[in-house]
Amino acid sequence: MFANSQVMALGWVHFLVMDLFVGRWIYLQGQENGIFTRHSLAFCLFAGPFGLLIHFFTAAITRRFFAPADDNASAEPSAV
Repeated sequence: MFANSQVMALGWVHFLVMDLFVGRWIYLQGQENGIFTRHSLAFCLFAGPFGLLIHFFTAAITRRFFAPADDNASAEPSAV
């Protein structure tokens, strides 16, 4: 299948889009939400869909177990 030059070009476009654009999205979302993304980016470069799946899994774990405490609960009551 990859002996055909058109199929090979289409394959490379798919790999580049997945690696570059999805990897960039993973990185930016990690920076925005405070999610550790180093392993997700590495997996995205080797196996794009698997890296994206790992990023979703890491984001869910981060939100579940490492969410910041509610700031309103720790604030001192205001004098009325």
